[in-house]
Amino acid sequence: MEQYVFAGLFAIGFLLLVISLIRRSYGRPYYFILVCAILLSGFGAYEAHKNLAKPEKYSTDDFLQNIYMAARLLEDGRAGDSISASGAAGEADAENENVVLLQALALNTLGSFDLSSELIGERKGEYYSRLQQCNTSGEVLDSVSIREAAGKVIASLEIPESVLPQYDMMLRIRYFRGEEAGKPDDTSGNSENHFPAEEESAVLNVSNPDSSYLPSGQKEYGDMLISAMDKDYDRTCKILEDMAASGDFKARIALAEMYSSGYIPHDFRETDEEYDELLNRVTGLQLELDELSEKLESVPNPTDSGDPVQESEEGRRNRKLYDLKTTEVHMAEKELEFAAARRAARYLGEMEVDERDALAYHLVMARIYFRQDEREKAKEELDWIFYQKDFSRSAFLGLDLLFLRESFVELLETENRVNYDAAYKILEEDILHGVVEVDDEFSVFLENYLREIYTGIRILSLTTRDYPRISARFSCRSDSALSRDRLEVLDTGNSIVDFSLRKEEEQERIAVSIVLDISGSMQGESLSSAKSAISNFVSSLGEGVMLSLVTFSNTSTLELGLTDSKYEVEGVVRRLTAYGGTNISAGLSEGLRSLAGFQGKKVIILVVMPGQYPASHHFSI
Repeated sequence: MEQYVFAGLFAIGFLLLVISLIRRSYGRPYYFILVCAILLSGFGAYEAHKNLAKPEKYSTDDFLQNIYMAARLLEDGRAGDSISASGAAGEADAENENVVLLQALALNTLGSFDLSSELIGERKGEYYSRLQQCNTSGEVLDSVSIREAAGKVIASLEIPESVLPQYDMMLRIRYFRGEEAGKPDDTSGNSENHFPAEEESAVLNVSNPDSSYLPSGQKEYGDMLISAMDKDYDRTCKILEDMAASGDFKARIALAEMYSSGYIPHDFRETDEEYDELLNRVTGLQLELDELSEKLESVPNPTDSGDPVQESEEGRRNRKLYDLKTTEVHMAEKELEFAAARRAARYLGEMEVDERDALAYHLVMARIYFRQDEREKAKEELDWIFYQKDFSRSAFLGLDLLFLRESFVELLETENRVNYDAAYKILEEDILHGVVEVDDEFSVFLENYLREIYTGIRILSLTTRDYPRISARFSCRSDSALSRDRLEVLDTGNSIVDFSLRKEEEQERIAVSIVLDISGSMQGESLSSAKSAISNFVSSLGEGVMLSLVTFSNTSTLELGLTDSKYEVEGVVRRLTAYGGTNISAGLSEGLRSLAGFQGKKVIILVVMPGQYPASHHFSI
């Protein structure tokens, strides 16, 4: 509205100036004042229009609602969810007194005393003083005081009675998702951190999740959460796409998670052609597997009576075919997972990310690279996050990551993982919003990554074939850590003192370029044998060997640049088909180019039809 007021003042001022100049009836001071007024009005109109054109990321209503929900959740014994809500409020104003108090209370409740104390700092006040005393002594503030503090925060917001049902409905949709109010969340395994179950719930008893209660600006988000709750993923995706199109970053993050997790199988855009082709392949293989399963069941099998020797020849043949097809289905499904992750990476790669959203962007990209089995790229994304000196509580996920880091340090020192598990759950909930299931494999990867960067030690392998003798290979950042007095070896919590330590000689780095002939002469059994040979070779390689894949027929193609992912190489090889003529020199030249710049030993393996080239040919680099 203000842009119109300024524009009207500008027009009036300009009109008066024109009339005055025509009539020449005023002196210079008048003209000076009038010109200044016109310039100020014009500048005000421009600024108002600019602010209008750039939508606010957080409105005052959203800010108050998040504070209200954080306080209600604390009253209801859900400290983990309160961290999430107060973190969202902190994105708008991290230093607001209510925000700081609620965050400090929630962290204390979860047992993160140091971080709670750090937030309070030098702040003075009744609750701050009592909370700081509890933090210093390592105690959780009593539930009565926490509820009292949360109630005073709510009272200070002066929320109109007519708005409360809207806030409570969003609270139910966003955090309870069908659960009853009064049930503590499970972000902490310590029952002392929760309020007695017999106490009356502080959350208003509104009806079942219904987005019609919500204001128009939040109805879309509420509909999305309800659709995800009902597992209506098509509708969830459609709502998220509409939200993302309007610039909602969190919607884009959730949509990328749906893409990478395979929750959106058919979105026939150009970028999804690869995924849809692989999906059809998996579907076809599954149908073939079902047919083989029916054959296996239809043939009488003496093994059912417990005698494997009497199994019929037809039964053995069907069982072998079934096992092979099962393996093929599993490999195709893994390939489909990689394609889904690549689709998500392409989608996020098109985004422009501001500083406030950068933490979440890099975390989700790490998750996507992990699903592609590109561990090093995932670690690079995590490096961007965890090598920062500090996390801003004004950033999306800033508070979550502060809590995660603090609780991980506690895990290293005490082996108590309650707070770390709670912190990770909060982090995933804020990324996923219940849209997709949590990824337990990534949580293990992230924990191992944190152990590596905080301890400098990374376990590479364990060998137990000579049990009770166990061998472990590990890497560390500096040679100074390679001494017995600086290492502690534990077995089920018991200290092991009888162990030896030996430093391995540094192994030479190796890069291998596999150059495969896929010309027409390789059709049929020849190409199948070549694929099998490559798969066996790749599987036999040790860790750290870099691989590239080049094919040639009429021309050469770099199918895959240098990577340490065996799965990725095998996945590309499986898709190859034979066609065209034979241009071996082009293939070898491309293989050489794929190894350019690598520091270490370089090897080219030429895979061709047996007898096609003399065995005495050698290629050195």
